[in-house]
Amino acid sequence: MCLPMAVLAQTQPVNDECVYATFLPNVSEYCSANQEYSNVGATPDPVFSHTCISPKFANGVWFSFIAREPAVSIRVLSGGQEGTMRGPKIMLYEACDKYVECSPGKSDISDEFLYDKLVLNRLYYIMVESNIGGEGSFRLCVDLLNSVKTPESDCKDAVVLCDKSPFVVNSLTGSGNNNNEIEQGNCIQDEFQSSWYKWTCDKSGTLSFVLTPGNNTADNTRFITDDLDFAVYELPNGLDDCSTKIRVRCMAAGANTTANGGTAPLNQWVGCNGLTGLSETDPDITEPAGCAIAGQNNFAKALDMVSGKSYVLVVNNFSRSGLGFSIEFGGSGTFLGPEVDYTASALDRFECDKTISFVNQSTSLTDPITGYSWNFGDGALPGNSDQFGPVDVTYVSFGNKTTALTVTTSRGCSVTKLVEFFINPCCRDTSTLEVAGLVTNVPCAEDESGSIIGKGSRGAPMYMYSLDTVNFQPNPRFLDLPAGNYTLYIRDQKGCINSVPLIIVEPPPGNRRCRCRHRSGAWRIFRIKWKLYSWHRGGNTTLVAERQH
Repeated sequence: MCLPMAVLAQTQPVNDECVYATFLPNVSEYCSANQEYSNVGATPDPVFSHTCISPKFANGVWFSFIAREPAVSIRVLSGGQEGTMRGPKIMLYEACDKYVECSPGKSDISDEFLYDKLVLNRLYYIMVESNIGGEGSFRLCVDLLNSVKTPESDCKDAVVLCDKSPFVVNSLTGSGNNNNEIEQGNCIQDEFQSSWYKWTCDKSGTLSFVLTPGNNTADNTRFITDDLDFAVYELPNGLDDCSTKIRVRCMAAGANTTANGGTAPLNQWVGCNGLTGLSETDPDITEPAGCAIAGQNNFAKALDMVSGKSYVLVVNNFSRSGLGFSIEFGGSGTFLGPEVDYTASALDRFECDKTISFVNQSTSLTDPITGYSWNFGDGALPGNSDQFGPVDVTYVSFGNKTTALTVTTSRGCSVTKLVEFFINPCCRDTSTLEVAGLVTNVPCAEDESGSIIGKGSRGAPMYMYSLDTVNFQPNPRFLDLPAGNYTLYIRDQKGCINSVPLIIVEPPPGNRRCRCRHRSGAWRIFRIKWKLYSWHRGGNTTLVAERQH
């Protein structure tokens, strides 16, 4: 009896090759479902020189995204319900043949990677691989970020925060030159792997925040994450004097211990596992180590900041895993810093191959601005500038664009503003864009295993592909298609679109020319037919090649 192609086990992932990378159209706090992806059956990839820990380039699968912010955080999770992969590693590419950087691959069930030098509007590729023999399923999380703060492990060198933008810390590796700035009586007790952050309050109000461990899982009731502890201090003599700091909040809640010093079962302290921080609904000023006191929940009371006063936060990874964390701020109070602002204008309209002028309107009422860094993104001429401005820019490609201006002040403060806009197409009637489509027909009646592979030529590469003129993707392949009439659209970077009509054919009901299981249990492949069509100027479609096998 013939069976649909959908029930056949696919031994090779659909995103095994970079050219067929799974496109992630929206990576703002994106997380896949548990076990949604797998590298089982993946084949070797081209080997690149690298400085990270033991990438094998043996079983990677590929993803792609467009950089709409300057930094990206990528996590692969494969513990428990999230997946079965072991020894995951992450690699980042600017193109299929242009390796950028990779993660160290620290954990057997999870990995994280942070990169803060993205070229805005550029298409990037992610390769996820595992230990050889550790192939399996996994969960993928990708998040674009406005800013990244390099950790500092001494209070005197603390990172100066000038706004409440969220950020991610990739790793915590030491306690600094002054290796224990935790005073006697502090709930944290000892400084292990720490980072310090300081700020001055601008507008009085509350301050809350949430710290998320780098190995946080979707189900903290079943899996233990890193134990993050923290303390918040007031700095009565300003940002530069840590010697007189006054502790105002302290959080060290975590695992309960057994009589012999081991870790008690998670169900006895699950309320103190995972996220931690300051909450507007929590009454605690401090929570000691462990989770044995009624009401302990890993959160303390939000801070009431006062305008003009300075504060410092220390985050300590008690678990000593070397992994980092992310932080998101809330509350009504604000941090003192420069006001970053700029405008963009054009003589006629925003269109590729036309000049757009960027005018800087940034100011600082505190300390002087000492540096400007413009990021105009991929396809912009120029792509970057360190001038105050105005800066005149021409975009060679159309579409949604993001630009960024980062200002730095004399006290080490850094603030970034992003501006999004649309560049109209500049397609001309003389466009030479041509379209071709490779069709694989359906082998069984009422099956949905047909496919189309697009190929663009001439025009203005890079190409994007679509079957509906709405959802375009860089991956030229469309899978799991039923029989029917289709139109393949290809768009180039100038916004020109051309198309070719295609037909996926299925055999009549009852036709035996399909994949069937023999009594031996083996699958036998019968006739599969594909056709290659090409579009030419004037609207004619030519059948270029046809093959049966």
